[in-house]
Amino acid sequence: MKFDVRQTNIAKGVAVLLLLWHHVFFNSHGSYGHYHSLLKFGDLPVEAVISDMFKVCVAIFLILSGYGMYQSYAKNLEKSKKKGIRFDLSFIRYRLLKLYIPFWFIYVIFVPMGLLFGRDYAALYGSPLNAVADFFGLAYLIHGPLSFTANAAWWYMSIIIVFCVLYPLLHRLLTYSPELTLAIALLLNFSILPAREYEIWFLPFVLGMYASRRNLFEKIHELLSTDTNRVLASFLLVIAFALCKNTFYDDLHFDFAFGFAIILFVYFAISRIPGVSLFLEDIGKKSGLIFMFHSFIYSLYFATFIYSFKYPPLIYLVLLGICYGVSWILQLLIDVTRVNKLNKLTL
Repeated sequence: MKFDVRQTNIAKGVAVLLLLWHHVFFNSHGSYGHYHSLLKFGDLPVEAVISDMFKVCVAIFLILSGYGMYQSYAKNLEKSKKKGIRFDLSFIRYRLLKLYIPFWFIYVIFVPMGLLFGRDYAALYGSPLNAVADFFGLAYLIHGPLSFTANAAWWYMSIIIVFCVLYPLLHRLLTYSPELTLAIALLLNFSILPAREYEIWFLPFVLGMYASRRNLFEKIHELLSTDTNRVLASFLLVIAFALCKNTFYDDLHFDFAFGFAIILFVYFAISRIPGVSLFLEDIGKKSGLIFMFHSFIYSLYFATFIYSFKYPPLIYLVLLGICYGVSWILQLLIDVTRVNKLNKLTL
């Protein structure tokens, strides 16, 4: 069974579900009073414990991005009349605009809306240059965590923008020696560098590229000869790497393996459930939009409404329903205005 666009979107849909839980029940003392926890370990709500685990959604998105970008680059390079640096520049432009067009669409809707909620952007940004950096998704790259940005979740924009710009070089490295490139990424992941987590997020992105280069998902599918073996093995991997994540580091270093195991489980098990897979595929198609605006809903503008439901399952379902509905409206507006037509890869 091929790991195709449908499988990618289903896995993205799962990552979105993890993302929303991770943020709405973020593990900080200031958020514990926003809801009635179903279970506590001392003063620590179980929802916050799960929230920490669910940050693996970032690694899942990066694995899938690396996988998809490798497929796209290789396919378009094969049929392109452009070669070398000319093709690379066209590809980078295409990938950046594919990222920026929906981002700017959401920016011009949700950031001005903040004026209605009393946001002081002059104080927030401090200078016009900081506002420009945020408009291009570069606030985290330039200033680090949570500074001079209208939306703290946009730190991920800086990560993926860097990988888009560096992608042609990474593609050449991985094509030249896949195992060596993966080994370098592993060494960076477990080293201590004065970087802003780039060395950690580099590995899942490269792992996704490697999985595409070596047809890793399909090979694992063939290796585990029955559906029972596939489901059981992937489930055990999820449990094993979740334990590794919490036992050895209690941070992000094992997220590449944890995320990969989750993708395998989704591929072998969840994607086979008809109704569930259809919903996940649809929400996965809108995952970029939901990532870009969801913080405005649950935190910046409508936090009082979202947390008014008090009980975590209700809070989560309300947030999911609103984000899903808003993503439908935004996608409709994008389709009607045809802004995505402004970008195409000229071969």
